[in-house]
Amino acid sequence: MNWYNINDVREIMRYGFLFTIILITSLLTSCSEKKVDKVDVKSEVNIVQKDTVTDYISFLRKDTTKIPMDSIFSTRVGNGQQQEAIASLCGCGKNTKDNSVVIQIISTIPTQGELNDGVKDRSRILMDLGNPGSFKGQKKYLRLSLKDSTVESIQMLSKSTDLDYNNTDFDFMESDRYKIKISTFDYSVVSNISGHYEIILPREYGFIKNDTVVKGFFQCTNTGVIDFETIKNMDLNERNRRVRENWGIRVKN
Repeated sequence: MNWYNINDVREIMRYGFLFTIILITSLLTSCSEKKVDKVDVKSEVNIVQKDTVTDYISFLRKDTTKIPMDSIFSTRVGNGQQQEAIASLCGCGKNTKDNSVVIQIISTIPTQGELNDGVKDRSRILMDLGNPGSFKGQKKYLRLSLKDSTVESIQMLSKSTDLDYNNTDFDFMESDRYKIKISTFDYSVVSNISGHYEIILPREYGFIKNDTVVKGFFQCTNTGVIDFETIKNMDLNERNRRVRENWGIRVKN
C-alpha cells in the first residue's frame, strides 16, 4: 500500500500515534533492560562482496539475535570519528509472490541553510505533530530492497523544502557497500522482519561533515513505503499548505 496517497491529515495522525507508541515502548524497554539479551543466535552468510580498494566486505546475513528495542527508532550517521543519532521511523512493503521486501527508514534533518547556521535538530520528524503543516527541512529515505537472500538495491533519497541539492529539492544516490543482518528471509509476515544495517554512502548524508556511514536497527511495520517517483515529485511546501487548510489553519499569502 502507498500510504502517501491517502489524506495528508491521516498520514500525520497515523505516524503521530505510531511515534507515541514508539516513545512509550522505548522508555519502558530502556528502563527495564540494562543490557540486551541474546536468544537463539543463528547466523548465515549469503551474499559477500569484497571491495578490493578498501577491503570492505559487504554482506546480507540471517541473524536472529535479539535487537535492542530502545535503539530501533534512530538512525546513526558518522564519519569514523564523530557519530550523531537522528530520530527515524521504519515502514516496509512486501511482495509475497516473489518473496521480496522494501525496508524504508525515514529520517528528517534541518535544511542546508539551517545546518550552516548551526541548527542541529535531531527530532524534526515530530515537527508536524505539534504544528500541522509546519515542516521545514530535509526528508531522508533509506531504501533497502531485498529479494530472498539477495540485496537488489540500496538507495538514499533526499527531499527538501529548500533547493538544497545543486539548486533542486531532490537528490538520489545508490550504494553497493553494506552490512545487513536480518531476522528472516521469509518476508510474508512484515512484523517478523527486523535487523541491523550499516551502509557506506558514496557521498555525504548531510548532517555532519563527511558523514558517509549510516547505520542502525530496524523493525518493520505495516505502514508501507513511498515509491521513488512519489518522493521525487512531491512538493513539501505545497503539502504543508494542504495540511494547514485541512486542519482549518489560516495560511498567510
